[in-house]
Amino acid sequence: MKKIHSMLLVILFSITFNSYANIVPLTIEYTGVVDSYFRTNGSIVSLHGETVNGTVDAAWSPRTPYAGGMVINKPSGMSADAMQLVTLFLKNYAGTFPDCWASGYVEGILRIESSSQYPTGTLLELQVDYQTITRDVLPSYYIDRGLMLFSQYYYTLLECTHYTQENIESFHIPITVGETYQFCIWQSLGLENMPIKQSGVGSGVAIDFHVIPEPASLAHIALGGLLLRRRKN
Repeated sequence: MKKIHSMLLVILFSITFNSYANIVPLTIEYTGVVDSYFRTNGSIVSLHGETVNGTVDAAWSPRTPYAGGMVINKPSGMSADAMQLVTLFLKNYAGTFPDCWASGYVEGILRIESSSQYPTGTLLELQVDYQTITRDVLPSYYIDRGLMLFSQYYYTLLECTHYTQENIESFHIPITVGETYQFCIWQSLGLENMPIKQSGVGSGVAIDFHVIPEPASLAHIALGGLLLRRRKN
């Protein structure tokens, strides 16, 4: 079976995140799982996909009984560290549109590596960009999506489960060089007992990570630059 071209599922996100260069190496390792379900004539068929540090889809061309599905991929126009979960159900075939529902998640770690300028123990900030998109989802349909970020001791640092009205929201979290943080993003659209029953329905959640100096570090950098200028003068 021919897979849906990735552009069909990326069209939900036509955004460009703020461009930041990570000031220290940022290691991201994750696993991801996606599942799509379709019910026709009383029978349920499913598509399943898994990935480790990569992309995956559970979405095939919209032929009976498949009507789209879910993917984990890296959206264009964002940093190399960005990722998204997207669901899109289409109808491009004759016949009754099947009952559809899908769910997936990505969970992993962020390791803040040290550098000569920022050794282990340096305080920095992690900017987390968060966005959600909805395409023709009726209020009666079940939808759940969000992001959670934890410290290496599983203390909750950030939790987002709201709809952003298609806007990018940025959160700044104090972090320490040398430490490891955990994150998880998830999305469910429809349920077995509350399935999607129409075409052209989609939903997505996207995140991006940027390590930047904390305000105190920025002040020190600015002061150092000012002192250098005075010495040159």
